[in-house]
Amino acid sequence: MIAYKYLSQEHLALFRNKGTVKVNTLFNLRTEAEKIKDPLEGSNEVSLGSETEDLTFYGKKLEDILPTKVRVLDDKTKICLKKGVYFKDSNIIENAYIFCMSLKRDNRIATNLGYNANYRIVDVEAFANTIYNKLNEVSTIKGYVIDKVKYENKRIVATTVQEITSIRKRTALELCLSKSLEFSSDQELRIVFVPQFQQEIIPQIIDCPKAKAYCDF
Repeated sequence: MIAYKYLSQEHLALFRNKGTVKVNTLFNLRTEAEKIKDPLEGSNEVSLGSETEDLTFYGKKLEDILPTKVRVLDDKTKICLKKGVYFKDSNIIENAYIFCMSLKRDNRIATNLGYNANYRIVDVEAFANTIYNKLNEVSTIKGYVIDKVKYENKRIVATTVQEITSIRKRTALELCLSKSLEFSSDQELRIVFVPQFQQEIIPQIIDCPKAKAYCDF
């Protein structure tokens, strides 16, 4: 598999010289420079309600559709939502390390991301394994996944218990590999490095000269 890494000329020089790469985190991608941040990285914003009709819900099943900190006392509980009134909650996953690439070499993508250089990764699988081995020296990594990002509406409005339950059942990996529709022109390919334990992680800058063997410039 072939992919392209967009970056600044300065960081390209560092990679060509020492194999220096930045492995970002899911949480950091929510708050990075304005051109690349997605505030809904690793999450969905879920709203329950309707603009056109009143909704009524009963019983303990409400715990599946209310904000996660709300608990329903018994099956006699009844909640009525008038049209235009919404319960809002977020489905947020644990942090993970992320290495972002694109399936397309296009100067417009670089410009949109605020970068002015790129390199081609000619063997993404071998490149990912090399980064994985080096990253394991600074953090305990359970494994990694390489996959295309799915672009979708991350602000979801639901009107039934079934819809909310389905949204809540989405796996952490699915949310790691999804981004808001506005970023779809990036055609992103992602390596997700999963920490072994729930731990506080931060972006890592590592020197991995062996990774250069799988790239050209």
